[in-house]
Amino acid sequence: IYPLSLHDALPIYVKELKERHTGAAGIVFLFDNLEQLRGSATTEQEVIGSVQTLFSTHLERLRIPYVHVIYTVPPWLKFLLAGANVEILPSIVQWKNDLNRSPEGTGDDCLLNVIQGRFGGNGFLRFFGNAARAGEFVTVCGGNLRDLIRLLREAIIRANILPITDQVIQASIRTVREQFLPIPTDDALWLARIAQRRESALPNANPETIARFSLFLDTHLVLFLRNGNEWYDVHPLIREHVEQIAKREAEKGSPA
Repeated sequence: IYPLSLHDALPIYVKELKERHTGAAGIVFLFDNLEQLRGSATTEQEVIGSVQTLFSTHLERLRIPYVHVIYTVPPWLKFLLAGANVEILPSIVQWKNDLNRSPEGTGDDCLLNVIQGRFGGNGFLRFFGNAARAGEFVTVCGGNLRDLIRLLREAIIRANILPITDQVIQASIRTVREQFLPIPTDDALWLARIAQRRESALPNANPETIARFSLFLDTHLVLFLRNGNEWYDVHPLIREHVEQIAKREAEKGSPA
């Protein structure tokens, strides 16, 4: 007896799984960690080209019959494959896409609820003293849950009395901010344009440019946001630093 091929066996597996999980709408297969594909300084362009070819030329071969498949791909693929069904997970919107970045309170409330959920009601008040102090971490996290957790971790490490002091809050914020630095001048100038225009400000569609912008997204220097329309902004922790570099460079180019 010869074993069934994957193509022949899949309908049987899918049928048995659906019978085992009555009421399930279907089967979803999540192919994770593909977004971590990276090349070295000499092979980066080859890696980008290979992934682009894979999803543009061989997309049909990536489909699995009877199964809904999700691939977690590098964010730059969205910019290289126009019209492809690529979704970038957005940060929680904390401000509006207007000149003054008017506060969007629902996002802050959501993030504050996350903190309260992790600490519990009594633990939350014991650690922070009040919601306003926890809100200082919310304000600078950029709507990114990982960065919020990084900030909280730093505060927990430093806490020697409860509720935590202003010194602990500021030291925690400073430590996480320093993890974004230093920022090369060329990158800072590009980031400044993103902060001003609220768009990617891509100068061209060259693979090396796309890879550079993708690194901004990967490291959270740039945040992808969506509240109806898709837009971008610079992380609050580095926004002032980026503005200072851009201002300094502009002054260098000004006539004496």
